[in-house]
Amino acid sequence: MEKSIQAYILGNGHMGHLHQQHLEALGISCTTYDGEEDCYRRILEFFPEENEVIFVASPAQSHRSYAFLALAYGFDVFVEKPIALSMTEVNDLLKIAKQSHALLFAGHCERYSLAFQNFLKKFQETAAKIAPRKIEFTRWNKPTPRGQDVSVIWDLGVHDFDLLYTMKQAVPSWDSEKTEIYFDESREAEESKREIKATFQVDDVDFVLTCNLNETQPMESDAITREIQEFLRIRALPDSERFEAMNSQLAGAIFAVQEAEKLNDSAGYNHYSSPNKPK
Repeated sequence: MEKSIQAYILGNGHMGHLHQQHLEALGISCTTYDGEEDCYRRILEFFPEENEVIFVASPAQSHRSYAFLALAYGFDVFVEKPIALSMTEVNDLLKIAKQSHALLFAGHCERYSLAFQNFLKKFQETAAKIAPRKIEFTRWNKPTPRGQDVSVIWDLGVHDFDLLYTMKQAVPSWDSEKTEIYFDESREAEESKREIKATFQVDDVDFVLTCNLNETQPMESDAITREIQEFLRIRALPDSERFEAMNSQLAGAIFAVQEAEKLNDSAGYNHYSSPNKPK
């Protein structure tokens, strides 16, 4: 792995600190910027050297603006979820990344967690034989000031939309339209809960596969480290392979934006919580 990479982190909040911690553990030098003036100045100050990358870990409302400008300047850019707040913004980012021959990478860390990867293997084996009758995504957070610039769908729901996309890709034969899919998100819960339950039925008897996403992993193998390593892997690919790998990595994040855009204004959803009802 390259040791000479310099990462500029835009955003000095919770996710900015986490990325700094994990980047430095991988031997990557970091400088953090916060506030619009400092973040824009860092992008505009000078064109990037070959070893310089940008991590956008600022509030979601600013993701598109920072990422677009950084890509236009030729930086390879890692953007925390959601990569943007509409498909119009997503298409802007894809267009400028292609024009600049720059890498756009989506920070959906939970798809890289070992808890989810272990669940995905079991789900893939089972769903290839028996279509799931029901899938329930539950994501409850205790009240926190983080993420309040957007609704619960953009803050929490996009995680589960991305995981659903990954599950669908793992089982091409599964017709997900015939499965009841529920999302239950809250930012005002009394407990923290991140869980996926897939219910299958055989001879009128239900059995359930469960994924507890609250399971933690050691730093050297946890989700953020794994996604940073994937960002660096794609970044190092030859140009002929890089664009295809970028599009594949972004597909779940784009699906998440599409779903969030459709559901954000749906009846029953508000800024803080969503009802547990079929998608």
